[in-house]
Amino acid sequence: MRTDWQINSTNRLSIRGTGYTWGNPFTGPGGTQHPSRAAARTRTAYAVFGTWTKTFGTGLVNEVKAGLNHFDWDNEALVPSQEYRFTTNTIGGPYNYPQNFIQNTGQFRDDMYWLKGRHSVKTGAEYLRTSYSGIFQQNLRGTVTSFSSDPSNFPAIFPTWNDPSTWNLGAISPLAVTFVQGFGNFNIAVPTNAVGFWLQDDWKVSGRLTFNLGLRYDNDINAFDPSLRLKSGIVTPRNGDNRNVAPRVGFAWDITGSRKTVIRGGAGIYFADIAANQVIDQ
Repeated sequence: MRTDWQINSTNRLSIRGTGYTWGNPFTGPGGTQHPSRAAARTRTAYAVFGTWTKTFGTGLVNEVKAGLNHFDWDNEALVPSQEYRFTTNTIGGPYNYPQNFIQNTGQFRDDMYWLKGRHSVKTGAEYLRTSYSGIFQQNLRGTVTSFSSDPSNFPAIFPTWNDPSTWNLGAISPLAVTFVQGFGNFNIAVPTNAVGFWLQDDWKVSGRLTFNLGLRYDNDINAFDPSLRLKSGIVTPRNGDNRNVAPRVGFAWDITGSRKTVIRGGAGIYFADIAANQVIDQ
């Protein structure tokens, strides 16, 4: 849904809202996989975004933007049992379910466009406040990770796929070799703050040659926890890179002036975002 309001000759407001839901009550197993591996999964997303555009004379335009984006992901085991990893098959609810990830992002941005003679200047700034939350448990119900051999009759030991009380665990206990179980707090709460600034000038040197000169800076603040210490001795990132200054340069050259053959080129330094998984692993 979207609405646009031309407030007056120099001010315009645009608001857009989007959303979707997705759900599947039985997903996961295929082929010869045991149906106890099935899960109910849902995905929900919605967003609202607004833009206020103001013109200052014939050569200057400013846009202020603000928005909120929500996404959540939920996986629930249909059979919340222990997981048994046999050589030929795995039986029981997935070891890392239930699993719920929630991401909320607030965005604030300002863009200014200025036309002055042979120069077309674009400058702006952006702030993203993203909160990662939810629960990501592993082995909470316990997992038998290996057996000395597989039982000879799976249907007799697991007669009702979705009722663990009917499973004959005594028959497989002597075959169990290794077991793992997780304890503690499985909640996720990682707030991040990302900022960006940019400046670009499309400089029309002549009727046939244009230079594109740009500079950008990004910083993902608080993406890592400097106080985190692992007992294993593995060193975790202490902080992010605060020197993400990215220059860019390009050109467009109309060889003959007829606008039939144009050579374009450019080069720059670019920095990728930090993937969410690296953030929530802590």
